Amino acid sequence: MTSQPLLSARDLTRQYGGRNGCRNVSFDLYPGEVLCIVGESGSGKRRCSTRAAALLARLNVPQRLWTLAPATFSGGEQQRVNIARGLIAGHPLLLLDEPTASLDAENRDVVAELIVEACERGAAIFGIFHDEETRSKVATRRLALQPSRRH
Repeated sequence: MTSQPLLSARDLTRQYGGRNGCRNVSFDLYPGEVLCIVGESGSGKRRCSTRAAALLARLNVPQRLWTLAPATFSGGEQQRVNIARGLIAGHPLLLLDEPTASLDAENRDVVAELIVEACERGAAIFGIFHDEETRSKVATRRLALQPSRRH
């Protein structure tokens, strides 16, 4: 029995400032595989590094930490790095599970701003936010779930 791909992409093109970073990229990703992105100069890797640095700075992750293993970071620093990782690729869909948990008020506000900006760029976000203040800043709709009754 052949397994189905967990992720399929067809004819992806990514432009940076009017230039093609990659063009007509297609792939399938199957369970147990690791797909590594490689590319020549000009294929978009440097732009990704520049964007990563900008996001880490905006999320108040000290530059002295950028080359260290994330295991050495505090919980809040790890959370902010994970948020940067989720936002950097510009995915059209993000699944967020309490992205502002463990963050102080200043960093919660920065994350809320980044979420709003991602939506303004066209991303759809499905998220769990226990913090009402953050929910008020980012939610365009709410889905209220009720506990199920046991029979």
